[in-house]
Amino acid sequence: MKLTRKQVSGSLLGLVTVLLLAGCSSSGDGISAVPNPYVLESGGVQVATMRTFGDSYSVRAAWGAPWNEMLAAQGRVQVLDNYAVGGAQAAVGLRNSFNVQIDRFQNTGVGIGDRDLTVAYFGYNDIGRGGSVDGLGIARAGYQLGVNRLIDAGATAGERRLFVTQIHDWSRNPRVDPALRSEVVAWNDFVANVANQSPNIVAVDLFTVFERVYQDPGAFGLVNVTDVNPSRAGVDFLYYDGLHFGTKGASIIARTYNHYLTRGWDWANSLAAGASAAGRLQQDIDSGLLSLQLQQSNEALEVFQLGPDAAESGMVLDFAMNSLPGKNSRLGLALLTEQQDFGNALSPVSDADGTLNSAGVASYVRTDMGPISSKTQISALEHTRRDRAYDELMDFGIRTRANSSSLSVQQRFSSLVNLGGVTLAPWAGLTHHTLQLKTDRHQSLYTSPTQVQASSYNTLMAGSGLNIIGHPISLAHGAELQLNASLSLEQSLYRDSVEISFREAALSGVVQRETIDFGDMERSKMGMGAGLSLHNGLNVYLGYSVAEQDGQLADQGMLTISRRF
Repeated sequence: MKLTRKQVSGSLLGLVTVLLLAGCSSSGDGISAVPNPYVLESGGVQVATMRTFGDSYSVRAAWGAPWNEMLAAQGRVQVLDNYAVGGAQAAVGLRNSFNVQIDRFQNTGVGIGDRDLTVAYFGYNDIGRGGSVDGLGIARAGYQLGVNRLIDAGATAGERRLFVTQIHDWSRNPRVDPALRSEVVAWNDFVANVANQSPNIVAVDLFTVFERVYQDPGAFGLVNVTDVNPSRAGVDFLYYDGLHFGTKGASIIARTYNHYLTRGWDWANSLAAGASAAGRLQQDIDSGLLSLQLQQSNEALEVFQLGPDAAESGMVLDFAMNSLPGKNSRLGLALLTEQQDFGNALSPVSDADGTLNSAGVASYVRTDMGPISSKTQISALEHTRRDRAYDELMDFGIRTRANSSSLSVQQRFSSLVNLGGVTLAPWAGLTHHTLQLKTDRHQSLYTSPTQVQASSYNTLMAGSGLNIIGHPISLAHGAELQLNASLSLEQSLYRDSVEISFREAALSGVVQRETIDFGDMERSKMGMGAGLSLHNGLNVYLGYSVAEQDGQLADQGMLTISRRF
């Protein structure tokens, strides 16, 4: 038996399952039918860098921490890169619009890397408190332009995702005209259509979630979803003021994004945005997956509970190291346990089940020291696989158990360097993973006891890249030209082939050997672009990129023309 890389590329936790059960899978947090690029090989789901573009619902203010900071502190996001600004709109031509935020991101010279997630969350200010003056026409154009630019920047390349957000019913906010529900629905329909333009764009449906919150506040830990109460908006009231949720509402938003990244991954990446996806989200809400809230203690040390139900639990301690020089220095420790259930895992008979239990610890440190940013993460997990089956016709039952452990170490450095007329943004990183499957005896209903032994699996990946951002060049008549280019390369320095041997009691002296061969992996990408801004508000952008992975090439070109009025 020889399994391909595609069959076992999901995670090392998935590899444990493959080794034990020749192809069984689950739709739980770590293993999914639709490949999830954010699955860590040590288990669990974590976004490398999440870039958010949006308005006041995505920034910290008097009402407390926003949803994106909660996800980062929870450990679901390793690095948060937030460009959201209070009062921002999708419409072009405004000071802090969607496209202006994208300009700021691109001026940093930092590209969108593997396992990065991009989020666009706009609509409230485009509708406003009294309604849009042009039927959201300018907002739609600006939003589509921004999405196109993010796609060109690599937000949907490979297995990366762009999350676009369908907003909650803004007309229910105390200081908003209640007659605006139709504009909210129209805006969300537009966002769904944008999501359906690409399989790697996912619409996060806050509208459906908060309709359930308004219908049954108690299920989400709330007692009031109509009145303003800033003193209790972090406890059991939804509104901090007439336009904003408090931290309790922000935690519901955080849980929704978390759900799309984990237990909702398969359907969110399979179903078209709209009625089908909304119906599936309703089912998940009915099952209680969005009921628990993230808990926050204080600004320096934050404590969060993990897990939507009893199958997954744990705690994250996240400490902002404000005493250290630099900025954004954080130290975190996560303690977690998880159980995944596998029905009918060993046999086609109905009376069969299996579980995979994981427990361990993960720690991370992120520090910005002058021009260098350092990120380090270490994760260690122990896994126990248990299976049970019984055949009534044979009056025979079996129970099996297997143990394994995994360790992951990741280090990445990045920097920004200004040289004359350009800004250079180099980065480099290493990631090492180890999985050890312990020798054990296994049995199915229809085979004799079998001793299974597997070699340890190790892989070392190296990556580096360079983004080059040209400073604006002044041309005649007030025009400006800006050039940019990028190059990245990732290479497996070492990847084990996993050797498995089987010694079945009924076949004395016979040793069967199987191999899972991962082979080498290499990914590279180059891109270049040019943007021309004219004094009359006309903007022209031309970009081209080419990517190669394991000998397969893919290229993309883009031309956009926009005009500020």
